[in-house]
Amino acid sequence: MVLGEGEALLVAVADTRWQASSADGQVPARSWAPNAQAFDSLTAMLDAVEVDVVAVATPNGSHVDLACQAIDGGCHVIVEKPMGLTAGSVARLQAKASKSGLLVFGVMQNRFAPAAKWLKEAQEAG
Repeated sequence: MVLGEGEALLVAVADTRWQASSADGQVPARSWAPNAQAFDSLTAMLDAVEVDVVAVATPNGSHVDLACQAIDGGCHVIVEKPMGLTAGSVARLQAKASKSGLLVFGVMQNRFAPAAKWLKEAQEAG
């Protein structure tokens, strides 16, 4: 599939709560992502699918370890806030990404917060 500039394709999803249906960690496709392969772990996903970017949206305490695992797999990473629970863990993640030549982005899903909506409306109103 050829993607246009600025487009992305969801190729795989992973969740440790899912039950694998085979030894390779693959699980049945999710109804909300029918064209993406599904796995019971990040390890299984990275072993099976070519991925450019991994989005880590898990409980806070697992962010750094999963992001480091994705970097080890050769992927850029998007991490939900907070990136890590300590400054040291985030520094470790930053060093690993820098050494690998990969990028790590922190995101804060705040676009629906009242203040963010008000700012957007104010900006659009001039």
